[in-house]
Amino acid sequence: MKMTSLVEEWQNALDLEIAHMKKRETTGVFIEEGRCLRKDDSVFIYWFTLSFAAMFPEGCSVIFKAGKRILSGTVISSEERECIVELDQFIGDPVTGGQLIYEPWELLEKLSLRLDEVKERHEKTSRIKNLVFPMKKTLHQMTSFKSTLHEAYIRSKYNPVTYLWGPPGTGKTFTLARVAAYHYNSGKRVLLLSHSNAAVDVLIQEMFLFLSDHNRWSKGDVLRYGSSRKTYGDRMNDLNVMKLLEEKEPHLAQEKDKVEEYRRKLKKKLSKSFSHYDSERLSQLELHYQKLKERFKSQEGGLVNDARVIGTTLSKAAIDPLIYNEQFDVVIVDEASMAYVPQVAFAASLAEKTVICGDFKQLPPIAGSYHPLVSKWLKEDIFHVAKVADSVEKGMDHPQLLLLPEQRRMHPSISAFTNRYIYHSKVGDHPDVAEGRAHILSKQPYPGKGSILLSLQEGTEWVETERGSRWNILSSFITLMMAMKALHDGVRSIGIATPYRSQAIWYNILLQDLVEPLYQSEQPSIYAATVHSFQGSENDIILFDLVDGEAHGKPGALMTRKGSERLINVAVTRARGKFILIGDDGFMKRKTHPSKTIHQLIDYLQKDGSVAKGNEINESELIQSKKFKWYPIDDQKRIIRDLRACKEEIIVNATHFSDIPPEIVKVLNEMKSKITIKILCDQGTVGTSEPSANKVPFISMDKKVLWFNCFKTPGRKRYPYQIRVFSRVVHQHFKKMINEPLLSS
Repeated sequence: MKMTSLVEEWQNALDLEIAHMKKRETTGVFIEEGRCLRKDDSVFIYWFTLSFAAMFPEGCSVIFKAGKRILSGTVISSEERECIVELDQFIGDPVTGGQLIYEPWELLEKLSLRLDEVKERHEKTSRIKNLVFPMKKTLHQMTSFKSTLHEAYIRSKYNPVTYLWGPPGTGKTFTLARVAAYHYNSGKRVLLLSHSNAAVDVLIQEMFLFLSDHNRWSKGDVLRYGSSRKTYGDRMNDLNVMKLLEEKEPHLAQEKDKVEEYRRKLKKKLSKSFSHYDSERLSQLELHYQKLKERFKSQEGGLVNDARVIGTTLSKAAIDPLIYNEQFDVVIVDEASMAYVPQVAFAASLAEKTVICGDFKQLPPIAGSYHPLVSKWLKEDIFHVAKVADSVEKGMDHPQLLLLPEQRRMHPSISAFTNRYIYHSKVGDHPDVAEGRAHILSKQPYPGKGSILLSLQEGTEWVETERGSRWNILSSFITLMMAMKALHDGVRSIGIATPYRSQAIWYNILLQDLVEPLYQSEQPSIYAATVHSFQGSENDIILFDLVDGEAHGKPGALMTRKGSERLINVAVTRARGKFILIGDDGFMKRKTHPSKTIHQLIDYLQKDGSVAKGNEINESELIQSKKFKWYPIDDQKRIIRDLRACKEEIIVNATHFSDIPPEIVKVLNEMKSKITIKILCDQGTVGTSEPSANKVPFISMDKKVLWFNCFKTPGRKRYPYQIRVFSRVVHQHFKKMINEPLLSS
């Protein structure tokens, strides 16, 4: 196949994915509240408070969705849980619900345009050919290399394309930063790319530290270009394009700082007491702030043109002429296994030499369309497309592939599983890694243990599925308690990973309202996300919530289909010192073949790790707070007190009316003449009776208190503790998750 025909096939795949993005139903970020800042004839500016932190690129198109109403908008600014959006229609004021949805199809359109330009240049198509069909022989001398780093540099110096295979913790950032530095020191111009901003931030910082330590740093030579949430510190201000521009324009920088401070104060004031006068001021201030940033942006070109090393994302490279109109000597693509093949190919067209780094045993890129062309080109990584991975799987060495063979991240009790089952003994542990992670091992929960299975076999019958994404209430609270035990013991880096987006969203609500306020002064790094979002990161402790339970019937495809070993590999290898798997291990083993990686992981933890049972946690071990408490299932005193304190409404959701304890029924009968009582079950005799809302048994009180596990489930053993949550925020989101109109305000 001619290279131009291949590029056209990529463009067809991109077009198919764009079409899919435009028409698919998707869940965005829930809006807690919205206010109209400005209302003109055709411009309506809204300030939204989101249910959890989200980053929308400034200037990107978003969709506002509330029920059947769908509108397009443009993001003016986005910071943490706040987003200011321009809409072309008035949607009311205040806004009490809805979602913001961002689909980055515009980025794929820009990438397709870049590929049009590639087809017109023989030099660029030749570079892509070397990427997709790597040479069968190397051009560097086979000499005695001092180290893997030395070999990586020599390969990248002489070969058109070098593939670096970097399993977790093997020093990809360390190696790439030094390879880039060596090329920079030899007078080459280098472009550092990755699919994520976080990876670019870490790579550019590592290069700065290396050059500075060797007195090779020159201000303005190395730039971090594009969006970055990382605070580099005063020592590394020279990396940031904006900081360099502020040095050149101190008066403009001073005005920008004043505007930013005024914005913060005005937003704080409006959040407490909304007024149309202040909202108009904020609207005008946002427009002024964007103009200030545009004045800085107009001067970026000079800095970028003068820089010898530029770090940015693959997406930014395809949309910004300051990058795609330039030529480089070397382009280095980190986390290449997560990027679309056309993205990596476009990157390779920008330089004479290309270094591709990633791990084809971790997650591949994600695309939504099921068209064969999309599966072929957008759901597989460049290592497999170039047949580099195939050589490894056949037990052969590919001439253009270099393995980084020693990991320094994980305690050996964690890495033993992936070294054996994923990397088949090709990767070993650094001699000092066990000692280096011993301090994490000693912490709660389960001090002295590195790999733990927390067997949770009760409560998994009341799990839910929301638009194909699964969630599990009980496992979320057990996992939250484990995280709080670690925080109480001084751990400050915790990740909660789950295969499912719905569960990740739920976790972020719980963390935001029930956990983070307790540790505000200590500012720990604790967050929850899907396993896909964790790729490229690491934490002292990883809590991996499987979510799947009896009510799902069988484990989800993410755990069982072809390629599931890559997801499990990512989940396990994010942990530095402690990995805890939370789930119904009996269900998972009954429903999966012994050859499946999840089955093997559970076997490994049962035989070579440690096993704890969720139902054997002592009451004295339970971590509690004002908003989040545990009560023994035979203790009805607190729940009865809560019921009698209700002023407006009680909603009870159960499978059968007979499941509700007589003590609770008695109180409901007492209260039915005073407040609204709704019983959601097969049959009821108190208040208004409706069919059960879902499988999750709960009691809702006055839209601020939730009780879980407060009645039996026929034929199932109960978890020994009830859960009480006192939070309007959690209640509001729970209402959205179950999508039950009887809970709506």
